[in-house]
Amino acid sequence: MVGCWPTPWSASWSTDHVTLTSLEPPLLAIATVDDKADQVGPTTEPLTGDAFGQLLLTQFADLQEPQYELVERDDGFLGVTDARAYFRQGDQLDPLEAQACQEATGQILDVGCGAGRHSLVMMARGLHVTGLEPSCGAAQVAQDRGVPVIAGRLDQLSEGQYDTIVMLGNTFRSWLARTWPAIS
Repeated sequence: MVGCWPTPWSASWSTDHVTLTSLEPPLLAIATVDDKADQVGPTTEPLTGDAFGQLLLTQFADLQEPQYELVERDDGFLGVTDARAYFRQGDQLDPLEAQACQEATGQILDVGCGAGRHSLVMMARGLHVTGLEPSCGAAQVAQDRGVPVIAGRLDQLSEGQYDTIVMLGNTFRSWLARTWPAIS
């Protein structure tokens, strides 16, 4: 298993806990766990892959134990989110998200469906929802939760007819930044 933490953190863990400690100088720390021992070491190379999908897969495996998403965007935003938020039920949604789910009709495309929290709310109303998710791990979680999912991005979608398209959470901001960088 490989874990990755943004500066200035490194990590070490045993089988039952993770410990974050400061790392000087601030570099990206990669912790590798194998059958023999924990190894923690700094690197200046970025780690690529499906971090969001891995986060959701890990959280879905145990919804009681919180996992945390650390976000640093290029606009300077820094945030920490309890990943269980991606698994909220309908009565726990943000009021605007709940309203969007309530007003959706017909065939629905949930762009960036993540773990499927919005899709499931709309499906509970008897609506036909298809999730679209670029993260393979997140798409797997949504599918395991009962959401029909297309793994891919909006610009890769080549078929389907939809009456309502929803982009909830941070999906619209992310899409806008990739599509029209000068606007965002």
